[in-house]
Amino acid sequence: MGKITIDNKIILPFEIFRELFIGDVELEKAKEVYDNFWSPCCVASHYDKVPLKTFESLSIPRSIIYASTDNPLPVGEYGWHPKFSNRLNIYRFTELPGSHEVLFSNPQKLTECII
Repeated sequence: MGKITIDNKIILPFEIFRELFIGDVELEKAKEVYDNFWSPCCVASHYDKVPLKTFESLSIPRSIIYASTDNPLPVGEYGWHPKFSNRLNIYRFTELPGSHEVLFSNPQKLTECII
C-alpha cells in the first residue's frame, strides 16, 4: 500500500492518496495538494494506544466533524462514525459532504462546521 521509511513514516503513493483521501476534487487539484502539502505520516500514530479511561474522565467538550465521503476506512461499523465517535460518549456531531482532505475541497463548509 505505502512505503515505510527508515524513521517509521508512511509515504502513500499518489494513486492511493487520490482515491482514498481526496477523491472529491479535480485531478490537478489533487496533484497540487499531494505535491505541496502531503507529508509522510508517523506509523506510531496508528498503533499507539490511547488511555481511554483517562480520556473519558476529562471534562472537555468533544466534537466530531464527519466528512461523508472520507474513504480511508470503510463506511459503516468499522468506519469513522459510529465506531470511533461513539468512544467519546457525549459529543457534538456535525456532518458535511467531502473527503478526508475536505479542507482543500470545501473549506467554507468546514469552517462553518468548526464554528
